[in-house]
Amino acid sequence: MDKRLIIHSLKGDLKLFILGKIISRLLISPAFFILVMFIGGIMINRHNFERFKKIFIFTALIFYTISIRPAKELAVRLLEPQTVSSTEEISNTQAYVLLGGGIIESPLAGSIPSDAAYPRIVETVILYNRNPKKVFITGGKVYSKDSPSESSVYKKYLIALGIPSEDIFLEQKSRNTFENALFTKKLLEENGISNITLITS
Repeated sequence: MDKRLIIHSLKGDLKLFILGKIISRLLISPAFFILVMFIGGIMINRHNFERFKKIFIFTALIFYTISIRPAKELAVRLLEPQTVSSTEEISNTQAYVLLGGGIIESPLAGSIPSDAAYPRIVETVILYNRNPKKVFITGGKVYSKDSPSESSVYKKYLIALGIPSEDIFLEQKSRNTFENALFTKKLLEENGISNITLITS
């Protein structure tokens, strides 16, 4: 295939990927809906629509209330189980899977794990030291083909913290959580693993 066609195809894939990210952020973030509802409430001035004005503003306030940190933390406590897998459950699994949580560029250190990723890396090391087994890291190159993959960055930290390189396996193709699952599942199957401990936030 012509190099120019390959480059054009890669650029097209990147544009679609970024567009998907933007759309998902707009749909997931309540800020967009809050803004629409609030502006709608302000702009409705006709007497016949006074009731709708109140509904719009009230809805915007509700969305805002449930999006702020105290409300989110309360929802998490109510919805998520408060216990993690027991030591026995973890010891019975065949491998650890460390889910990527992003990387950032440091002026001095280069590519480093994001704030969300550090606790996952530390937890992986703690679990490995208690019960050594293979570690699979999932996370590819999200925005730039020139940057290192998330999993390769995490691997350096795991090795520095004492996990042997031969026990670490990388999945470096994924760009989002769906692909994390898709490509890691294939990698696990290739290694005969069907029961894992997933390490995430």
